Amino acid sequence: MTKNELEDSKANYIGRLPLSLESNGGVVSAILNIHRYELGMDYYQRYESLVRSVKREDVVEVARKYIDPNRLVIATAGP
Repeated sequence: MTKNELEDSKANYIGRLPLSLESNGGVVSAILNIHRYELGMDYYQRYESLVRSVKREDVVEVARKYIDPNRLVIATAGP
């Protein structure tokens, strides 16, 4: 993952948050996530800074933790 790819991903996550809260269902889902994962009532106020604080090393560490290359299967379809 390049620096630009990471920055684009961060911008995507930050930019789509308001869209996810435009419907009643989106707001309810957000509230449920706050309670389910004990994020704190100020989570969405902190959201942008939390996303911006993610570093490439953080992404690599999580990928290594959850993705086992020996068990990974990639499927493609199309021409």
